Amino acid sequence: MDSTNKSTVESTNESIGTSTKQAFGSSAWLRRNFLPLAIALLTFAVILVDSYQNVKELPKKVVVEPVVNNEQILARVLISEASIGNKSERQAVGLTVINRMKKAGSKNVQEVVKAGNFYHYAIDQDPTLYPEYAELAKQLLAGKVRDFTGGATHFYSPYSMPKKGEKNHGFDCEGGFVRYTNPETNKPVLICTPSWSKTLRYIDLAHAGIRPYYFEFFAE
Repeated sequence: MDSTNKSTVESTNESIGTSTKQAFGSSAWLRRNFLPLAIALLTFAVILVDSYQNVKELPKKVVVEPVVNNEQILARVLISEASIGNKSERQAVGLTVINRMKKAGSKNVQEVVKAGNFYHYAIDQDPTLYPEYAELAKQLLAGKVRDFTGGATHFYSPYSMPKKGEKNHGFDCEGGFVRYTNPETNKPVLICTPSWSKTLRYIDLAHAGIRPYYFEFFAE
């Protein structure tokens, strides 16, 4: 073998030896550092999983239902419909709402006061300005007022209905005109009545202090 070939072989052997040493050296390094590496990788994986689980979803659109406050709504009904009434008349008006709730199997005042075409309450009054109505509403809903109306579910106020010769736009006057005596003038007056007053059961509550010129009650 000439000197050139010999040098080449020796160089090759040195390269192989160096590579082998490097390989074995790397293996030894891996053996020495395997446990710390494994722990580091495991820790990283746990952090990734935990981060993924805690990623907050985009907030979904939430439909907020209006809060129904039965006492407040009933108080507004009483202010609107019974402010001209005496104690018994106010109670009776409130009891028609309670009776309608019982009949409908509902616990929601608003559902029954807007049901059908005979209740058009103005319920935008502020009951905090009239605490006596709020207290009456509370008593009615708690069942502390005995039902002396005979199960009345409807009422109207002749006092508030159009009189003969007056404009009646927006009023149900299909029940025709009924003669009442105005207690202030003691004179007869013809007042229009709602259509349902001809088909529902009339309840005479004069004995309970109800004045017919101001309130008339009926039951389904």
